[in-house]
Amino acid sequence: MTPPAIPRIEEIELPPSRVKVPAGLAAFVSTAHAERVTHTYGGHSVELLATAQGLFPNPPDAVAHPRTEDELEAVLDWCDAQRLAATPYGGGTSVVWGVNAPAGNDGAVTLDLDNLNAVLEIDETSRAGRFQAGILGPDLEAVLRPLGLTLRHFPQSFPWSTVGGWVAQWRTIKDEATAAVVDAGGTVTHHHAVGRMHRPGWDGQRPELFAAVLKAAKERLDPNGILNPGVLIG
Repeated sequence: MTPPAIPRIEEIELPPSRVKVPAGLAAFVSTAHAERVTHTYGGHSVELLATAQGLFPNPPDAVAHPRTEDELEAVLDWCDAQRLAATPYGGGTSVVWGVNAPAGNDGAVTLDLDNLNAVLEIDETSRAGRFQAGILGPDLEAVLRPLGLTLRHFPQSFPWSTVGGWVAQWRTIKDEATAAVVDAGGTVTHHHAVGRMHRPGWDGQRPELFAAVLKAAKERLDPNGILNPGVLIG
């Protein structure tokens, strides 16, 4: 039995794009066939099979490659004004359908962060750093290694995945774990306090009367709301 040939990219049929890219975004936003094809799927085996079969029923209508934060904001403003779904795209290694255009949308734009790949700042004393979301794992480690530092995060997808994808994956795991703890009657508070990340779990477990007392105390001590606004109580 001879398996069917994998289609060439120009042979893949796509539904027509439903968006018109504004002239001010045309330098970095495209509706080109190849861009839409290569940003339709992630790395799940089901997606790879669909790719091999040439099945692309729900591609993005446009793909953006913003080069600056201002360009990224401009794309998001356009999506917001036109009610277009916006999906970030890093290395494309997601196996949980993290890069697919959402079903039932009226238009979808993929935000490829490949140009936002810089190391912005490293503090060697605190060992903290600021990195743009599109930097690949090996590129980041290449910057850290001469400083005697490492992020110490080496997922299976390390050679092809980005910092932005790692953070998104970690946050998803964190949220699911927090929800499981709270649903089982546990607590997400501890000696390090609550903070913004644990706030949803805290809201779901603290008594209303206790929250009212804390809010009243904060309003008395901090009438202008300048001390960690919105972290523990609204």
